[in-house]
Amino acid sequence: MTVSRMPLAGFISRLIHPTRMLPNQADISDEEIEAWVDAAALEYFSELDQEFIERVLALGVDTGMLLDVGSQLGLIPLKILWQKDELFGIGLHRLGKITERARETAGAWDLSERMFFQVGDPHQMKFKSGYFDLAVSDAALHCFENPLEVLVEINRVVKPSGAILIRDLLRPSSLRLSRHLATYSRHYTKRLQSVFEASLRAGFTHREVADLVATARLRARVTSDRTHVFIERRGLNDPSSWIAEREKYF
Repeated sequence: MTVSRMPLAGFISRLIHPTRMLPNQADISDEEIEAWVDAAALEYFSELDQEFIERVLALGVDTGMLLDVGSQLGLIPLKILWQKDELFGIGLHRLGKITERARETAGAWDLSERMFFQVGDPHQMKFKSGYFDLAVSDAALHCFENPLEVLVEINRVVKPSGAILIRDLLRPSSLRLSRHLATYSRHYTKRLQSVFEASLRAGFTHREVADLVATARLRARVTSDRTHVFIERRGLNDPSSWIAEREKYF
């Protein structure tokens, strides 16, 4: 039996970590969107994006349909498609302002014919089961009212052979929280430091994510480092996908 499945480990995790603070579901302001746009160009966030993208590119899926669930500004899926010509994608976000901004970026990058952004509820996705070859989500899971429902939906709409990579903030222990905030909030502008703290307090422990994945019956492994927790599953290219079939006629 692994440590992550032991009841004692779960008890200890709850004991040493602060209670998870539910995220603020209020609409994002135009000023906050612009602050995220400015932050995205900073070296720290560019490196975070690149680390995530390299991990996605190593999952074994090079063709088919990509689903992005809630990633801020849509930059992650656009950067993935920029490097993978045989991927098409759909980005799903609950806020129209974010969706519109992502569409503008897709047009500026000449990717609007391959990457489509739409407003929707990740708790109840209007997609067929087993439609996607690859699903990604970066720093969004903690934003959802019911993350378990979102994982169940991701499990439903991704093919059994499909790949998955979800990354979110790792909530530190009570003893490490203040030092963690002091260390990493310096990478954020003053306008976003309070947003970062709220997101960190809404983040997950490794144990919480492992329990969510098990309850959702999602076949994936859960890992974590000092700052993030990951839900990851390698996949295979589907030779019968509509994109693979499409290539026969062009």
